[in-house]
Amino acid sequence: MRTVGEQVRILMASTPLGEKTNTQCRAGNSEEPKATTVSMMAEIMRFDTELRKIIPPKTQSDRTGFHNIAQWLADQVRLGVWTRDIFDRVLGYAKEAAGPACHNPAAVFITILKKELGYGRKGQL
Repeated sequence: MRTVGEQVRILMASTPLGEKTNTQCRAGNSEEPKATTVSMMAEIMRFDTELRKIIPPKTQSDRTGFHNIAQWLADQVRLGVWTRDIFDRVLGYAKEAAGPACHNPAAVFITILKKELGYGRKGQL
């Protein structure tokens, strides 16, 4: 497994700093493509690494879910719903979910995200 620093160096070597990488357009707003800057990709990797330290994924489903959460948060930041501070706020939710009395912290974490941020609701990314 690569460290966050190694992943950032690979990304920076493959994408000129500040250049945007276009992906598919958001439904309902086809004029504005989603774009991921190198700095946002670094934020996503930092978030993912920290989240895995707080709640170690037990299955491939956990890893995929964590990746999807990071992407969803990045999309929400790009759309202006939140600032980048949301990543640290969500890590706080992960710490809350990983309490000593919790038997399935990943499930508790998702439940908190659904309740607090509306994660997974139809009509949102």
